[in-house]
Amino acid sequence: MSLPALAAVRARFPRAHIAVLARPWVEGLYRHQPFADEIIPYQPAPGWQGVKDRLAPHESFYYLELLRRIGWLDRLPEEPLVRLAGIDAAPRRLIGVSPGAAFGSAKRWLPERFAETAALLAAPLHASVAIFGSVQERDLCEQVGTALAARGVDVHNHAGETTLEQFISLAASCMLFLTNDSGAMHIASALGVPTVAVFGATNHVTTGPTGPSARVVRHDVDCSPCLLRECPIDHRCMTAVSTSQVAAAAHELLLQMNVK
Repeated sequence: MSLPALAAVRARFPRAHIAVLARPWVEGLYRHQPFADEIIPYQPAPGWQGVKDRLAPHESFYYLELLRRIGWLDRLPEEPLVRLAGIDAAPRRLIGVSPGAAFGSAKRWLPERFAETAALLAAPLHASVAIFGSVQERDLCEQVGTALAARGVDVHNHAGETTLEQFISLAASCMLFLTNDSGAMHIASALGVPTVAVFGATNHVTTGPTGPSARVVRHDVDCSPCLLRECPIDHRCMTAVSTSQVAAAAHELLLQMNVK
C-alpha cells in the first residue's frame, strides 16, 4: 500500500536517488519498480508500534497524506492506483487461489469453499488452478489442492515454493485470482489481474483491493469488522459467504473486463 506514495516521491523528485528501506520478505516487491534506485533490507527494532493515527479511509492514503503534509504533494488523488512494473508474463488459462492470511485464521474463508469455487470456475473457463501460500500455509493449501484434484481439476500447489518475485510473475499470468484479505490480494490487484477477495474480520474500506479489476465479497454481521486474529465465536462473517456469491462476483468481473 506504500506504492502510490513512492511513485509520488519519484514524480516530485525525478532525478533523486531513492533508496527504499524494506523488510526482507517484501524486498522483491520494490526491486523492479521505477521509483526505487536502491533497496535496503532491514529488520525493525522490537517494540516499534508505528503511527496509530489513521489519516484517510484507505491505508494507501496514509502514506500519500504524509507527503501532502510536508508539501511534496499538492492534493490527494481520488484513488491511489499504482500498477506493479517490471512484470513480463503472458496471460494463461490459470486461476490463482490464495487461501491463507498471515494475520490469523479469522481472515480466512473456508478452504473447501475456495476449492468449490475454483472448480466451478475452472471448467467453463478451461483453466488450471495454481495455489499460493507461505511455508506455514502448506497444509492449508494442500487441503484446497486435494479437494480440487478430487473434482478432476488440473491443480498445482506452489505453497512455500516461490520467492516474492516468482509469485509476482506467476500471479501476473493468472486470468483470475481468488483470495482473502492478504498481501497476495494487494499484489494481484496491483498487477491488474481480476481479483475477488473475501472479507470478514477486517475492514474492506481501509485495506481492501483498489482499482476496477477487484471485487470484495462479504456478509454483513454485527461483529464485523472485529480486527481480531482468531474468531472467539463461530466465524459467522466468513461462513455466511457462499461459493455461489464468490463465483458470481468472479463471473461478473471477468465479463466486465472482457476476459473469456
